[in-house]
Amino acid sequence: GNAGTINGSINIGGASFFAAGTGHLNLTNSQVSVSAAAAAASAAAVNIGRSGMGTANLDASSITVTDGTASKGSVYVGRDAGSNGTLTLNNGSTVNAGFVGVGVSAPGTGNAPAGTGGTGQLNIGNGIGQSAVHASRVEVGAGGTVNVNAGGTLNISSLGSTNTVPPLSSSVYVAQQANSTGTLVLGNLTTPGATLQADFVGIGVNVKAVANGGTLVQSNGGAGTLVLNNSTVNTKHFELGANSLL
Repeated sequence: GNAGTINGSINIGGASFFAAGTGHLNLTNSQVSVSAAAAAASAAAVNIGRSGMGTANLDASSITVTDGTASKGSVYVGRDAGSNGTLTLNNGSTVNAGFVGVGVSAPGTGNAPAGTGGTGQLNIGNGIGQSAVHASRVEVGAGGTVNVNAGGTLNISSLGSTNTVPPLSSSVYVAQQANSTGTLVLGNLTTPGATLQADFVGIGVNVKAVANGGTLVQSNGGAGTLVLNNSTVNTKHFELGANSLL
């Protein structure tokens, strides 16, 4: 294709032109950068389980996805319906992207929910060092699970900004779609101490509540679960939907 019009991508477990299949990616002491020119028709993407089964294990490594000028690239884990993806970050590994979707096929827009995806699991932390995901938006779909363990941070913020006040544009949705389920686990019973940072955290809601005649009206989504094991949520706005559990 013409320079500046084609997006960069890595596909583990199926691709848009070669469906299904099984793929594995293991990185140790490595750095991977995927980018697209600012004029590209679509942003760069890393797909772990695009249409088939994909796993990626990062050990003291990093993946950065950008559009050439800003961190607007995407990372999907279990992207298409029927797919299965697992991404594990250990020993100080990091993922830097504009959007991270676990079990979703596309980001939600405004009040519209994320596109229905496959089965995805994102595991952050374990081992030596601080493993982290830095993204502007993270969405967890019906078949998605995120586990943030001790030494792990899911930082929904500007790229690389840790321990800062969450920006207004950042958000985390768990079970956003109606009739969906999703789970976000911070810490575990043996190694607690994880941190989630975001402007908005919605567990089982479709969109942030809006004011109607002085009363906040909630828009419920699916059945989400947030599990806190001696861990911390730093957020400006938190909502737990009618069918969800903390």
